[in-house]
Amino acid sequence: MEQLLANLYQFKCYIQTDNPIQITEDKPSGPWIRFTLRELAWWEYDNIIAKTFTKTQDTYEWTINSFMKKRLLLKEGLQRIEEWDNENIVSYDEDCYDLLPDTYGELLCEYYDNKVTISVEEIINLESQIRSYMDPSEINVIKPPYDRMIVELDIARRLGGYNRKDILSMSKKEMDKIFILGRLGLKIPFQQSLNDISSENGLNGIQDQELLDLAHQMIDFSPPPEFRKKSSEMNDAI
Repeated sequence: MEQLLANLYQFKCYIQTDNPIQITEDKPSGPWIRFTLRELAWWEYDNIIAKTFTKTQDTYEWTINSFMKKRLLLKEGLQRIEEWDNENIVSYDEDCYDLLPDTYGELLCEYYDNKVTISVEEIINLESQIRSYMDPSEINVIKPPYDRMIVELDIARRLGGYNRKDILSMSKKEMDKIFILGRLGLKIPFQQSLNDISSENGLNGIQDQELLDLAHQMIDFSPPPEFRKKSSEMNDAI
């Protein structure tokens, strides 16, 4: 699980050493410096932000020291620096932040700050995706993949007993089937109940009352009533 999350929250970017004016996520053709960074856990991020709050001298209002915030975030998030000179690669895994020249540091601070904080555009996009995700009529509509967190939270709230590793380990085809079958109204049992059924006793080992209890634990994948109501009202208005 740790390796899975490490891969999930790590990303790389490049600066071309011959022309260090911008950061790119594509490898440049000439000599480059590659930076490996990780997204911080929410509590790590909050701890850093807490250190950057300060009171203004004029109004005594609390504000964030943006300069300090960007540098503290980068210092915590920067994991590795690799430098390629067209022949060899030199890697640095310790004290990476202290090795950054000012020119690279300024670029990287701005890039990382934007990368790990949600933007207004992303919020608007999430809202649009949620409306589409919850609409049964959208099952067969071709669209870009939904944001990972939408799918994770939906599966987590509908399937009891599944942890994050279970959800992230599902294949693309399995996840597509769960989404489609759920939108078609199939009810899925809790993971614990699935484990009981697949045990050595099988269905023969489960008594009638246990089957009734199992049926009561089924999770309905259909859209929530409040969404169906809103959808119906919108259709009536049209």
